[in-house]
Amino acid sequence: MYAWLTVLLFEKGVPDTQTALVSLVQDWFVQNSKSGEVPDESTIRKRLMSLWRKLRGEETV
Repeated sequence: MYAWLTVLLFEKGVPDTQTALVSLVQDWFVQNSKSGEVPDESTIRKRLMSLWRKLRGEETV
């Protein structure tokens, strides 16, 4: 997922909102989950929080 996300961010840029980013990642899981299980939105949001803050310049790298 992170490799896909890296390419997406490079090619299309950072989404306008964190919600949009979470939605993109959730869609990726729907399309790529072999078991059909998809993490819930809050879990994805927690995992991406640090990345989101860094992308928005709110945290240093």
